Amino acid sequence: MVLSALNSSPSPHRTFIFGEAGDVYHAAVARYNVALNLARAGRLPDAWEYAQAALRNYETYGQGAAEEVQETRELIDAIEKAMK
Repeated sequence: MVLSALNSSPSPHRTFIFGEAGDVYHAAVARYNVALNLARAGRLPDAWEYAQAALRNYETYGQGAAEEVQETRELIDAIEKAMK
């Protein structure tokens, strides 16, 4: 299951730092990980927002981030299913 894939606990502050530095890829990675943490904590609406932000960031890389886009879409699907 996608929600059990978390191995670290990144801070939401890290996403701000990466985003402010223009490092969109690493901001996406951090946002994805924050989404996983939030989902595991039961904060599904917040997790969905972070996952959507990660997806938007990954999509800017086109085929170069195809795997990340797919994993993020799977996470969003899992979050949406859990919210029903």
